[in-house]
Amino acid sequence: MFIKGSFYFILSFIKDIERGYKMEKNALDWIAGILVIIGALNWGLMAINSSWNVVEMVLGSWPVVMRIVYGLVGLSGLYAIYMMVKN
Repeated sequence: MFIKGSFYFILSFIKDIERGYKMEKNALDWIAGILVIIGALNWGLMAINSSWNVVEMVLGSWPVVMRIVYGLVGLSGLYAIYMMVKN
């Protein structure tokens, strides 16, 4: 259910971008959508090859910033769940 809901959130986000809709999307929606996409791509790359952790590659020398990014991606996932249940 969670994967289906996250997938639906990402697809609706992409469709809104394609259609050029600006209704009902505030800054938090955009940031959360982008972070969910980044997190999904990172997990997908890690599934292909476990050494392809893009966040770690970019922020590996700053472990505190890396943990903050992971935390923000997690919070964005929770926000995606909230938006799915709300709609």
